[in-house]
Amino acid sequence: MKVIFIHHLKHRQCFILLLLAVVLMSACTKQKTPEGNPATIFLFNALENGTMVRANLSGSHPIKYITALPLQARNYSKVYSDLAVQPVAFFASADTMPADAPVWSGDLPLERGKIYSLFIVNGSNKGEHVFQEENVPGFKADSVTYMRFANMGNGPAISVNIKGQPNGSLVNGLNFKGISSYAEIPMNSTVNNITYQVRNAATGDLIAEHTTIDMNLYINGNSYLHRAITLVLTGKPGGTGQDMQRLTPVSYQ
Repeated sequence: MKVIFIHHLKHRQCFILLLLAVVLMSACTKQKTPEGNPATIFLFNALENGTMVRANLSGSHPIKYITALPLQARNYSKVYSDLAVQPVAFFASADTMPADAPVWSGDLPLERGKIYSLFIVNGSNKGEHVFQEENVPGFKADSVTYMRFANMGNGPAISVNIKGQPNGSLVNGLNFKGISSYAEIPMNSTVNNITYQVRNAATGDLIAEHTTIDMNLYINGNSYLHRAITLVLTGKPGGTGQDMQRLTPVSYQ
């Protein structure tokens, strides 16, 4: 019998769910990789319109909402799986889809000990996905962090720069569903806040920005020091409210 350990991450809180067949228990604890060296999957909900989904990881149908993993819009969860092929089906919680029809479903090929990312996004007329194996960089120095960018908003190609530096100096021409390579960002006592700006690659218009705060504080719980971070762009071009384009950080440490 297979056991899937799930860590649900939201607003710096950690909720741990143990899914054994259709039995669900939850507890709050520190993040730890379960024994047995399972695969790790980061599930990110990049759907528009504030759509919340529930991830059915059991492979059975119909979905049992009480045991499915809730995933708010623009949020992510970290899942541990010891399966060679992990079934995943995302169902919208709101009544925006036909009954029992998943937004997206598929089987993920996994290897023990490896890290993967799965993004669910809005395609041209249905839910689509981006799935890839991750190669999280190791740290060559004490005072660095690694930053990369994912374009999960269904819009034009983007560029990225640090505020005050030339447009596209970090990333240029990143298309929808694209994920950049990691950039090594120096961090020391003189570096406090860094603002990353995402722009329309063709026009240079500012789309969204994200400021890292207190990067120079050498304390436990620093959200950026010695970490590999992905800033995920979501939302609609020109959107407002729940569809306003913005960046969400995902930490792979």
